Amino acid sequence: MSIPIGMVSIGLYLPSQIEDSAAVAQATGIPATVVVEKMGLRQKRVASDADQVSTMAVRAAQDALARAAVSPTDVDLVLYHGSEYKDYFVWSAAVRIQHDLGATNAYAFELYALCAGTPVALKVARDMLTADPALRHVLLVSASRESDLIDYGNPRARFMYNFGAGASAMLLRRGHAHNEVLASAVVTDGSLSEAVIMPGGGTRHPTWTDHHLDVPDLAAMGARLGQVSQPNFVRVIREAVEKSGSTLAD
Repeated sequence: MSIPIGMVSIGLYLPSQIEDSAAVAQATGIPATVVVEKMGLRQKRVASDADQVSTMAVRAAQDALARAAVSPTDVDLVLYHGSEYKDYFVWSAAVRIQHDLGATNAYAFELYALCAGTPVALKVARDMLTADPALRHVLLVSASRESDLIDYGNPRARFMYNFGAGASAMLLRRGHAHNEVLASAVVTDGSLSEAVIMPGGGTRHPTWTDHHLDVPDLAAMGARLGQVSQPNFVRVIREAVEKSGSTLAD
């Protein structure tokens, strides 16, 4: 009989600064009614200079630990699965979070899977807790301030105008039968790997200018996104349910 892996608590941190739909409309030239009714954006949180990715992640982690009445020293692993855009380029936020949190008995590393970061991190953490009896508490932390990378003057990026800032955390425990993390499935389709990019700063364009997310071919992405995503969503759901001992009706 497998040992249950359960979610003990969750934590959240949101910056205090708010950008509402009127401000987005003014910055983009899009009517406020379209921003609200078509984009679903009434307001979003925007990070201040104090709201660094690592700082927000620590605040969310502290919230999760407080809710569970668990000390940072009882955490065995800190797994950061948030934004790749962090305090610094080419840098591990996980180790800074572990240090600032005071999780002195935990090791830390990062896992990056774009928008799929949380489900992939849950799978990795569940598998590690199941396989390694030395792990009892695993803390998953995530943060994002991708709103910094959005150019309101670029209409190709308009579906990303709702990007905001914030952080979340969840604490998993080995042998915890409540809020159990079940089996999962993962699919990767690399055909859209360059659909959204930040052109400058990488090895292809090693420059420190042009640091805004862009969509080089918006029409192609729009045509392919549904074709690529929907079948894979269905496949992952079906496989996860089947691995959990059930079946889905067609």
